[in-house]
Amino acid sequence: MSTSTRPSASALTAKSAGEVDELVGGELERALDALVPQWIAADWPFEQPRYLDRAISWQQWFARPRAS
Repeated sequence: MSTSTRPSASALTAKSAGEVDELVGGELERALDALVPQWIAADWPFEQPRYLDRAISWQQWFARPRAS
């Protein structure tokens, strides 16, 4: 991860759910949005990973056909 996308130490020290909620839309979320797809592509054998609430909405996820 480059220095420009690395979250600050204070962004990583959230101690309660309220503090985590405050990080939504901030530098930590942006850093994870950039890092996680790269990590999944490099280290996991998924052909078409889907990122809920990013590439596919929760509504679309729940409406998908179920495997039998």
